[in-house]
Amino acid sequence: MNLSTEIIQQIKRLGGSASEQELKFIHWPIGNFNWSLARIRSQFPHLASMGEYEIEDHIHPVRELTFVTSNSGFWNGWIEDFKGTNPARFYPFSSDEAYFYFIDLTGPSNNPNVFYVDHETTDEDPYHPDSYTLEVFLKVL
Repeated sequence: MNLSTEIIQQIKRLGGSASEQELKFIHWPIGNFNWSLARIRSQFPHLASMGEYEIEDHIHPVRELTFVTSNSGFWNGWIEDFKGTNPARFYPFSSDEAYFYFIDLTGPSNNPNVFYVDHETTDEDPYHPDSYTLEVFLKVL
């Protein structure tokens, strides 16, 4: 999977690094991240005049997000707990106060889709809102 230059730039903006454009070479940022309405309005002009709840209809809110780092890893036994999440298709890369986030390895290679699973329903299939790509996910943080 070769990620777009824009995705690599967004990872660097957040404090991470990537020596190559492949997923396995990414060092995800460390810390807690939240989406920002001001940032969304500046990055997505078509949403600028909308209120917070209208924006949430278009872009999934992310609060207290942490990325999976090489030190933290994802939790042991996640494959058994996420019964609807095929590990050959989904790569876990972050979580927030309500969801676990996965990159779809079968989608577009330069800007993959982001799927998520609710903390309370880890046995269900991951879901994906329309147009929620890794680039959009990173841009709102």
